[in-house]
Amino acid sequence: MTPSKFIDYQERRLKRDLTPVELQAVLKARADCESGKRDTVRAMRAALNALLLPHELSPADMPGRRTKAAAD
Repeated sequence: MTPSKFIDYQERRLKRDLTPVELQAVLKARADCESGKRDTVRAMRAALNALLLPHELSPADMPGRRTKAAAD
């Protein structure tokens, strides 16, 4: 995923537009990140997830989720 497509993707996933607060947090995270695209997207996702309600998080972003590697 590229940072330029992140907002459109999240709006499709949530089935709603991002609120002004969510949009501002995502754009601030993008501006603050000086490293590559992958780290920028991670920072944007973390900023958005901090503002979302628990039922809006994707299963991969839920706290306490164990990956297969962690289970082994």
